[in-house]
Amino acid sequence: MVQLYLHERCAKVVRPEKELKALAKVALQPGEGQTVRFELNRRAFAYYDVSTHGWVVNPGQFDLLVGGSSQDLPLKQTVEVRAAQPGYPLLTGNSLLKEFKHHPKGKAFYPQLAEAFGLGNPDESAETTSDLTPEQAAAKKKADMATSAFLDDMPVYKVCAFSEGKFTEEMLKGILEQVQ
Repeated sequence: MVQLYLHERCAKVVRPEKELKALAKVALQPGEGQTVRFELNRRAFAYYDVSTHGWVVNPGQFDLLVGGSSQDLPLKQTVEVRAAQPGYPLLTGNSLLKEFKHHPKGKAFYPQLAEAFGLGNPDESAETTSDLTPEQAAAKKKADMATSAFLDDMPVYKVCAFSEGKFTEEMLKGILEQVQ
């Protein structure tokens, strides 16, 4: 039995360490060899993205691993996969703040949403540390990064509650209409 496994080197989503993509049953006599050929199509490199409701291939490096079992894969070849940019998910009130940051239409609204969450304007953060000592600036940067990491995983509908009335549901609705 010859098995071919695939490993995405820098996966953007959680994927198995090795994914079985092809196999061939080969009957050999002692000392005999045979060439086995596998063809992988686009789907072999894809994963199902629930946010876009379709199969997505991320560009990047993939390891092709071949052997007799998943525990014995002596042959390895790295290939570079070029793929169209993956589709972007539809942004909704349930979308995370960080999804706006990386979305082609949503990134224009990220500073406004981040500021409403209490992060301040990310574009102006460097100016506010100029009057701090290096130690204070480092501590502030560390605290800002922790806060940002926490809030980036928040659904944007919560911005209305966090903003204490400064950012309304109508404002969020207006942003969501513009990013569609």
